[in-house]
Amino acid sequence: MGIKISDIWKVGTIAPLPSDLTEAGSMAIDVVGQKLYFLDNLGALFSIGDGAAGTVETVNGKGPDGAGNVQLVPSDIGAAAEVHTHAIADTSGLQEALDAKFDETEHIQISSGSADAGKPIILGATGQVDPSMITTNAFRPVSPWTPAAGTEYPDTASAAPGDFWWIEGVTEDPNGDSYTFVDAGGDLEGRTIRNGDFMVWGVEGWSIMIGEMNPLLYYKLDGTAALTANFQAGGHKLVNVGDGTSDSDGASVGQMNAANLLNLDIAGTRVMTADLQMGTLSEAVPGGTSNRVVGVSDALEDNEAANLGQVKGSFVLGVY
Repeated sequence: MGIKISDIWKVGTIAPLPSDLTEAGSMAIDVVGQKLYFLDNLGALFSIGDGAAGTVETVNGKGPDGAGNVQLVPSDIGAAAEVHTHAIADTSGLQEALDAKFDETEHIQISSGSADAGKPIILGATGQVDPSMITTNAFRPVSPWTPAAGTEYPDTASAAPGDFWWIEGVTEDPNGDSYTFVDAGGDLEGRTIRNGDFMVWGVEGWSIMIGEMNPLLYYKLDGTAALTANFQAGGHKLVNVGDGTSDSDGASVGQMNAANLLNLDIAGTRVMTADLQMGTLSEAVPGGTSNRVVGVSDALEDNEAANLGQVKGSFVLGVY
């Protein structure tokens, strides 16, 4: 709208308030500070002047930013903040998503077993997965294997993912300890495997696991690998030992005790169950004498054996 001379308000050095200029387009002049104030149609109070003609100094007391712009929010010009509301017609998908999510309390660092199946894992304080989360039976040793042209892979008819064969006996390369697969189209074509490595059967086929363990250095439970040095028990017992059957077999304590019961003991707690056989003259010991019972004490009872001294003492010297 047009500005009339009567609308101009001379205020001296005091800035007007928005309420002083009640009509959009009204102006006030600060002749001392050389500023011009006016009210726009949104109720914002602008000031121009202060020695820089044409420059907006403040808007409702808010100065320009580094680019010379005055950024206003509704409250800067006395307006109410705008409220946006939207109606959600269907929340079924949202509820389904909320029902499927895991709360923070459902994440686990340590597994208690099958009760935690399906729960999400959160790393521990060291940033690692707790050992309780890991199963160690994922790999199962099967047997040794020596790949060769024409028979590069073991039979997998009854194999399960995680089965592995340890490699031994390969000698085809110049160093005598590795083999390169040549079967065209095979899972390991062009790959090189060495003695001590492992061929692993998985859901995606064959793979190689590099090994630093020589299986031949370990005793096998099926007894197919013999010890190459004395067995060191470290002060511990061998338990559940079966009775030996050959002269080179180890004997159990029970077997040894049963054998000892067949022998006389020094304490004399065992009695003879048959005549004592001392041997005949034809079985004489070296030196020309047969076996003797020595160290016999004087007999005290009628059923005890007398020694030679007792026998000699029982005779009276004389002529018979």
